[in-house]
Amino acid sequence: TAILNVQVDREDGSPVHPKFGKGARVDERKQFVIESLAQGAYKVRLQAYDTATGDPIKVPSTEQTVTVAGNARHEITLVLDLTKKEDDK
Repeated sequence: TAILNVQVDREDGSPVHPKFGKGARVDERKQFVIESLAQGAYKVRLQAYDTATGDPIKVPSTEQTVTVAGNARHEITLVLDLTKKEDDK
């Protein structure tokens, strides 16, 4: 069983938070919320972890660039294709 997390970093590669970055756990409805992002472009990445050990699980790259403007709500969809091999980028 896996835990899915979403990690957000600025598109230029600088971290959103100097020590911890910014992210959220995907809930049982397969949804996540990340609040208090400043305006700008961000890379949103899906990550998986083993529930028993907490170790990362290698999954195909799932990433999307999102531009945050103002205080509007932004909805995105990340698709994790488990039939895709890591070499198939």
